[in-house]
Formats: sequence, structure tokens, C-alpha cells
Amino acid sequence: GTLVLWRELDRLQVIHSTTGLETGMDAVMDRVQKHLELVFHRFLTGESGLPKVSIRINAHTLTAADPFGLQFPATQQLNREIVNVAGADVVIQPYVLPHHSKIAAGEYEKLGGEDGHLRNQGFYIYRNRRLIISGTWFRLVRQSELTKLARVQVDIPNTLDHLWTLDVKKSFAAPPEVVRKELRRVINQITGGSQRV
Repeated sequence: GTLVLWRELDRLQVIHSTTGLETGMDAVMDRVQKHLELVFHRFLTGESGLPKVSIRINAHTLTAADPFGLQFPATQQLNREIVNVAGADVVIQPYVLPHHSKIAAGEYEKLGGEDGHLRNQGFYIYRNRRLIISGTWFRLVRQSELTKLARVQVDIPNTLDHLWTLDVKKSFAAPPEVVRKELRRVINQITGGSQRV
């Protein structure tokens, strides 16, 4: 039931292009669409325990961009870990994405995301099932070609905001030490699976 209507924009000079305002605006809206499809993908699919949400941009309905490729049978779902921190559970679910030979080329590229598989590997941090950080190893390991298929879903409750040093915009977080220890262990487990694939 929420409508966002942009009128009398005063910052349009940043999207002017040699091909005109309309083309520049289309490019911006394309980026907005991809961002929303990723950040709210669990709401768009109506994940268990969540109501299914519909988001439209200019009458175009958004589709979920699942970074873990759960729709592909070749995606490996490894053992889930639960770490109790200050009385609240942090749920860690590692995945190994399919090898490019196991899915169509277009699907493989889409699964890689806008920056590709190499840049999008790592942890995906969710606060109340909304993606707040994607594709980072928190400097626990380097991004490499051999680990590019490794992705880890980490769910944190809002009761742990202070321990994750979340900023006001909920766009930055750093795991507390007890979680970092568990993440190191998960990294060892998942990177081996990614290297084998």
C-alpha cells in the first residue's frame, strides 16, 4: 500500500547523458530495480514466515534476485550453523553455487550479479531478512577465483544491532568476535566445496 512518487527532482544533472534525460533516467531506474530485487528478494518470493510482497516500478513488477541460486538443483546447501550471541541466534547458512556447466549461460551470468561471481562471493548479511551487506569476507579471507562460488547467508536479529556496530542507515556492519570465530570455521568448510566445484 505504499507509493513513492518522484516530482520536481532537483538533482537530475547527475543523470544527464549525451543521449538525453530519458535514457539517463532509464539507466538509473534499471539500477534501482536490480538493487530492490536483491535487497528484498526474500520478501518478493514470500519466503516461509514472510508475507509475499509485490514491488512495481512504473507498472513493472520486480522479480526476486536470489544470490544463492536455490532454484538450481546443482546448488549445494551445506550444514546450517546457529551461534547464540547475547541470548539471540545468528543463523549461518553456507552455499556453493553451481558450476557454469550445470546451468544455462544466461542464468549463470545473472547469478553472478552485476559485478560477477568473483566480486559477489562471501557473506550476505540479513537483518530481519532484509539484505544489508553483500559479497564480503570481512577480511577473514581474500576473494579468489577458487572461492568465487562460495556464498554464506547470515541472519541477524535487530536485537544485536549494537554488537554488529550497525550504522544508522543499516548499510554497514561488523560481526562481533564470537561470530567472527564461527565465520572463520564456516569459511574453511565452504571454500573447500567451492574449490572442488
